[in-house]
Amino acid sequence: ATIDAGGHLHIDGIPDFIAPSAAPAEQVVTDGSWVQDLVRPIGLALAGRSQAGNAAFSSAVASGAGQGWVLSVPAGRGTYEVEMARVNPRARVLCLSNKWDVLLEVRRRGLAAGLTNLYFVRGIPRLLPLQDQVMAGLWTNGLHRYATPEHELTQMVRATRPNAPVAGVSLVEGGP
Repeated sequence: ATIDAGGHLHIDGIPDFIAPSAAPAEQVVTDGSWVQDLVRPIGLALAGRSQAGNAAFSSAVASGAGQGWVLSVPAGRGTYEVEMARVNPRARVLCLSNKWDVLLEVRRRGLAAGLTNLYFVRGIPRLLPLQDQVMAGLWTNGLHRYATPEHELTQMVRATRPNAPVAGVSLVEGGP
């Protein structure tokens, strides 16, 4: 682990932008146990999840970003992030997650695919370390994991340029 000039911790080369003073509830995307990790894909399929559809949405965001930055939040295990980087090698895909293991897995998959346009930050959207309107595209696949998704989405939109391609999928309990 190292600390950069701005005082941010870097672990295995990935900057950590989660404030040490943030309350645990503000830091955590709901984690599941290993049992939930085994059961979740079945539940998502029954709820109507379409990996092909999600890949098409995420690829469209990357394609429309040109040579700009694309934000993927919360980053998944690499399925869509690697696809976005592959579809548009000119775009730079920023993968944001509060989970080290997720970021390391996406990086591993990207390196295995020979991709050099994937970037990683440990953080949460509410504490998004980005200036306003810098992202040329936004992909989100899991707002339902946050305690206050409207706060997270507000920060993602703040960082995204006007008219940038935006797509996402989120399962909301009790929602349509």
